[in-house]
Amino acid sequence: MKRLAGIFIAAALFIIPNWTQAAERVVQLSATITVSRSGVVAVQETITYDFGEAERHGIYRLIPTKVENRRTPVKVVNVGIDGAPSDRYVVSSESGYARVRIGNPDRTITGEHRYLITYQVRNAINWFDGQPELYWNITGNGWDVPIEHAVATINEATGATVDNIKCYTGAVASQATDCTIRAAVGGGVEVIAPAALSANEGLTVVARLSADAVPEPTAWQRFASDAAPNLGYGLPALALIALIWIQLRLGRDPKGRGTIIAEYEPPTGLSPAMLGYLIDEQINSRDVTASIIDLAVKGTLKISYEDQALWRHTYRLIKTGEPSATLTQFERELHTALFSVGDSVTLKDLQKALPGKLSGLKKTLRDEAKQQQYFKDLSSARGKYLMAVGVLGGLAWIAWMADWVGWTVGLAVSAGLTLIFMLPFLQQRSGKGVAVTEQIKGFKLFLSVTDKDRLKFHNAPAVKPEQFMAFLPFAIALGVEKDWAKQFEHITIEQPDWYQGNWTAFNAAVFASSLSDFAKTTAAQGLASAASGGSGFSGGGFSGGGFGGGGGGSW
Repeated sequence: MKRLAGIFIAAALFIIPNWTQAAERVVQLSATITVSRSGVVAVQETITYDFGEAERHGIYRLIPTKVENRRTPVKVVNVGIDGAPSDRYVVSSESGYARVRIGNPDRTITGEHRYLITYQVRNAINWFDGQPELYWNITGNGWDVPIEHAVATINEATGATVDNIKCYTGAVASQATDCTIRAAVGGGVEVIAPAALSANEGLTVVARLSADAVPEPTAWQRFASDAAPNLGYGLPALALIALIWIQLRLGRDPKGRGTIIAEYEPPTGLSPAMLGYLIDEQINSRDVTASIIDLAVKGTLKISYEDQALWRHTYRLIKTGEPSATLTQFERELHTALFSVGDSVTLKDLQKALPGKLSGLKKTLRDEAKQQQYFKDLSSARGKYLMAVGVLGGLAWIAWMADWVGWTVGLAVSAGLTLIFMLPFLQQRSGKGVAVTEQIKGFKLFLSVTDKDRLKFHNAPAVKPEQFMAFLPFAIALGVEKDWAKQFEHITIEQPDWYQGNWTAFNAAVFASSLSDFAKTTAAQGLASAASGGSGFSGGGFSGGGFGGGGGGSW
């Protein structure tokens, strides 16, 4: 049963491996890095990209514009294609990145092409004990293709030498040093990754610079570059009292019976997604995953476990039918979204197809909860508070434009905007919603108890094999799937017709390994989430750390 539990839980959590697209590769990524006296990092990248036989328009490059709470504005200076300047590029903002898309949308290409990107990054120098430091992710760890050769030259004007540079290679957080540091022929220092980098691996450099080359900024300059641009992130604290007051008025649920009693079935008519939403008022990946398993149990799709090279595996979803009218609107829309690119999709396909549809799916689930009257209609009260915030915000804006009180009014405006943003998310359960939520908590109690504790329940039913499949989606939504599976460790479960693959492929140890793989995948996709404030010389350096980085691919 432990092996069975591993199979279902691993399938349910959808471990998404990073796979190299064998048909495409970065033949070489070379960068020349110069730091001006003002601390601006100028980068010139030459990317030789081989599309193979794949027909693509060109490449895109993601360059971080924010690392943790520190803004690093990016300015693209120019772009070249195959040795000639080109205006065939578009720069857009995308979730903390500048996305540089290069190529002709009306023309496809194949084979090998060379791209030149010149850009500047501000606010990317760290200071430790009066010494400037450049902590730079040269390649980025977000490429979904391998990089066969990576090299970077740090300009000699920075004062960097072979003795005060370190480099790191590999996946995010790797401290491997499979790289070479040497004096560059034309001056400066050259950093090379002699071995090919796999997908989501990168080359990072840490260089101590000369204080003469980059003067230390004044206290005001530090405030202007670090604190001032980030004041907005601390502004919700200014609105805290108002938010608490509004929450007490709009967000406090009515009292229920107060005592949680074990429930042996989920509330009638509740889907796993709705159950997960009501328990915590959040719509997360567990709710979506639980719904996918539930769609399989109900016969609209199959899940196939597939072995791949080098002991890796993936899951494939196979459409077996159309969603019936008995399913909820959310479940029908989710089924349509899953198979929007074909009747047989891998997790790699879903990684590309689902993100753009998640906001619509969340709205559908929230609307269903309101239609079922699990939450009160607070639109009238919200309108009054929104009007008051709008009037105060307008007066503050006029005062700020007149330069009456400077930053104080600016903070007030931002605090008002915070209130405006928060108001739509404040909600209050109805009496019906409170009652159903208590039933859900009772059902969660039933799913998570041990056999010994079960005896304390009044007229508790004995666990049956068919219960495992029926209640598994609900257990996933509630986060107690492992507890639920443990209750069946001594009971034989037959393979369901909606699951295909090696029935004995998993056990508890493999499941734990899969969770580890999932964590590494998430970290690799975080791209620039590595810490920037610590020195790379004090044992804290690693691949993917510091500024720069990002990733890229074809389009």
